[in-house]
Amino acid sequence: MSTIRFEHIGNTFRHDLAAGMTMAVMVVPQAMAYSLLAGLPPIYGLYTCLLPMIVYAFFGSSRHVTTGSTALISLLVFNALSNVAEPFSSDYINAAFCLSFMVGVILILGWILRLGVLTKFISRTVIVGFVAAIGVLIFISQLGSLLGISVPGNLTIFERIAYIFNASSSYNTLSLMIGAVSFLFMFFVKRTKRTLPYALVVVVLGILCSYLIGWELDGLRVVGDIPGGLPSFLFPNIDNGVIVTLLPYALVLSLLIYVQDFAIAKTLALDDGTYEIKPNRELLGLGLANLTVSMFQGYPAAASLTRSAVNYEAGAKSGMSSVYAASVIALVLLFLAPLFYHLPITILASIVMISVIRLVDFKQVLRIFHFSKWEFLILMITFLTTLFWKVQYGLLIGIIISLFYRVPQWLKFVGNELPWKRALFIKNNGTYQLTSPLFFLNNETLEKELVALSRQLSTGEEIHISNPKKLPVDYSANCIVEKFVDAGIKIKKN
Repeated sequence: MSTIRFEHIGNTFRHDLAAGMTMAVMVVPQAMAYSLLAGLPPIYGLYTCLLPMIVYAFFGSSRHVTTGSTALISLLVFNALSNVAEPFSSDYINAAFCLSFMVGVILILGWILRLGVLTKFISRTVIVGFVAAIGVLIFISQLGSLLGISVPGNLTIFERIAYIFNASSSYNTLSLMIGAVSFLFMFFVKRTKRTLPYALVVVVLGILCSYLIGWELDGLRVVGDIPGGLPSFLFPNIDNGVIVTLLPYALVLSLLIYVQDFAIAKTLALDDGTYEIKPNRELLGLGLANLTVSMFQGYPAAASLTRSAVNYEAGAKSGMSSVYAASVIALVLLFLAPLFYHLPITILASIVMISVIRLVDFKQVLRIFHFSKWEFLILMITFLTTLFWKVQYGLLIGIIISLFYRVPQWLKFVGNELPWKRALFIKNNGTYQLTSPLFFLNNETLEKELVALSRQLSTGEEIHISNPKKLPVDYSANCIVEKFVDAGIKIKKN
């Protein structure tokens, strides 16, 4: 069932409209910046947000998740497409549409085969390491635009840093100053006045100053002509060679898009407490969103953590908030696209850079270090593999290593029983005991059982779950347990 109930639209209109307008203020500058990160003209970022926001709203199971272009997926798209064509070329743009089509097909096949269970195989530790590496890669990828120089696309991190360093004589001082000031302004505002749409502010000021002062004449790179109007239907030109090259990337992208969406959707649903996330419905919603956008000139779309969180905090009650936000994007495309001609590229680079700072979660890295040295080692292997080798392999290697580490422990304590089908607690003489190791493999079961236990508690009452067999508890499970401490549930981990 869709999160949009037509008989309730009138009741939720005020809340959803306010949330949609708040979200739209963020999405326009972000979408244009992320499109450049993906190696595409800014207009395609707006196309990528327009229809996926609407399609997911009708077919996904979250009331608060909103989809479109994101920094993480944009970098992965750039890495994938750089293997088949030159960024910003017509072949590259067509390959982006093909990649969206492939991701859509893979996700829909996942829905048909009911592969929602795949989220169980990825630990929080692996995700933290992978996302942190992506954050570093994205930040470094924007240095060229910030400095006003062109950097070749398909370079390793070492090659990119060396190229930027060796091109010091070509730095554009004006570009660096504008980008640095924009970055510092957004950083300060983000820390002090969270409600101010800082990205939109720097975009508007950047356009006005560029137009009035004539920065383009001083050698500053600007966005240039942006075609107005809504995206037209254009089926991707499928090339067998391109499909073969992009298939490994499409598989990794599909997995990451789903895992990222499920984590965001699950978190917001738990906070809201009035609905549940259906894993396979998420595969359908994301698959249809990507299949649709591939035919309307967009690149792979994913759930946005920042925009979904803003949507939730702004009071959205249904997926209609995303529909209203998409309507604003449509109006921008129809009537305001020419106004972005004078927008400095360095400002878009600073928007991307300020957006990805949060991807490197130092607090969580330190927590993992203190929690388990083995899990910290897995995090670092995932981080370094992603950063210095192949992005598409970093996540897979992290998953494989974490499974090799945890599965033998499971077999030692429990045997061959599937982790997600085993009861985790038993009640013995009025007390609860842990009967199974708590690993990322049974996180969903853990969450369900803790929710059930919390509903049995009266105000001020507590349940202490003992662990007489000293069964292991990993970091992913520990994070879930901590969320229920305030509800009165505590588990001894040793």
